[in-house]
Amino acid sequence: MSNASSRFIRAHAVAFLVQLCLFMPQPEDAHAERVRTAIPRATLNYLSIQVAEEKGFFRAEGLENETVVISGTTAIAATTNGDEALLAEKEGFRTLAFVGDLFPYPFQGFLATDKKIAEKPGEIKRWLRAMIRALVFIRERPEEAADVAVKKLSLRNMSRPMLVEGVRRFVRALPDGVPGLPSQQGIKNVLDFDVKAPLKIKDDIPPEKVLSLRLVSEVKEELEAKR
Repeated sequence: MSNASSRFIRAHAVAFLVQLCLFMPQPEDAHAERVRTAIPRATLNYLSIQVAEEKGFFRAEGLENETVVISGTTAIAATTNGDEALLAEKEGFRTLAFVGDLFPYPFQGFLATDKKIAEKPGEIKRWLRAMIRALVFIRERPEEAADVAVKKLSLRNMSRPMLVEGVRRFVRALPDGVPGLPSQQGIKNVLDFDVKAPLKIKDDIPPEKVLSLRLVSEVKEELEAKR
């Protein structure tokens, strides 16, 4: 196995909810309840983070989240976001199909270190709970979610009607019920197309080598029990 593939497999995904962002611990001397989320760029793919901040979902979990943009991060996938697709359509391009209409494909993931997962599972579960609540909010209130995008994301050349349409496209990827956990076929697809294909890995990769879904499964079950 190549060094690149080894580095990828050592990074465990906290939840695959295909852009990736990093869920990072604050420095050791920072307050334990403060967390930092790093994203490669500001797009509607990360609207759930902004909604969780703006609507108080992080605060409700006792967390203070800081979002930082780190351009050029290796966690960028070559996909087209809903808002970028709209800008392309504005220039005369046509959207022929959505990947999610063709086969199950987790469109967003969150990464944390093995150390973070092992030492602070409770903090991660609170963060995931806030994110899932944000996804439900986006699905149920797309226009209010678009207002958050206007306020919190630097999306140039995007009018509010375009943002609303972009959010509605984003919502099409969300399942009914409590979102946040991919199907078995979705897991297989993301491993095949986002890991094995670009890294030219022929052998099968056990999902647990790359994905850590236990915590998000527990959060999903807890939220389903309250519905």
